[in-house]
Parts: sequence; C-alpha cells; structure tokens
Amino acid sequence: MQYSVSGTFSEEKVQKILKNMMKDESEKQLGVYSVFKQDTNAWMGIVGVAWMEENKVGLVYRFFKKFWGQGYATEALKALLEYIATNFVGLEVWAYIEKENVSSRKVAEKLNLKFQKNSTFHGLPVMCYQWLISRS
Repeated sequence: MQYSVSGTFSEEKVQKILKNMMKDESEKQLGVYSVFKQDTNAWMGIVGVAWMEENKVGLVYRFFKKFWGQGYATEALKALLEYIATNFVGLEVWAYIEKENVSSRKVAEKLNLKFQKNSTFHGLPVMCYQWLISRS
C-alpha cells in the first residue's frame, strides 16, 4: 500500500477494526464494502466509510495496485456518495489525504469534495476534504 493515513496495523488491530466495521454496518446500515470487477468478478479492493462521530464519517478506500489509475475508485466512491445523499441526509463526509497522494486528491476533487484545511490524522499531516452535497 503506497499511502495510508492510518499506517500499518498488527493482525490483532486488523481483527478489531474488522469487527468494528461489521458492527457499524449492522447497526448503522453503512460501512465498508468489497468491490468486484463486473466482467471477471475479480476482487479489486474496498470502499466505504469509517464512523468518526454520530453524524460524521471518513471515506475509506483501498484498491489493489493493478486497478490503480483506471477510474475504479472514483466510480465506486461516486456510487457510495449517491447512496449516502439519498439515505443519510445531513451526514458529514470527510476524506483525509496525505499531501503527497496526488491521485487521491484528484479523486476527491472529481467527486466534489472541497479542501477545507491542513491537519493531522493518526499523527500524520493530511489535507482535509469535505463532501458538500450539491442539489440541483
């Protein structure tokens, strides 16, 4: 993995994170999902949200390297954001992206996430983007 604002984890920490994600999905009907390629059914990665507060989530996505740069992250996140706009009115959606991660910054901008501030997340300097729902 080239960029991860939360760093690398021990197996124990990964198990704890997965349990929390499954709990969030079960209780809040919004979590992290696997993404598969339609024509081959190949597992490409994950996309979803991490609940940060009652009404605030951070976008989560990881794709295997062979799927980078092909628009899959943008497509999957767009579908997720459309689902959120329809089913979770008023939910704050944030993305925390390392400055060096130009590809993820481009994805955020394509999805109408707006840069809000520089900050730190898990001790790493990040650029904070917020999704502002625009309704026509």
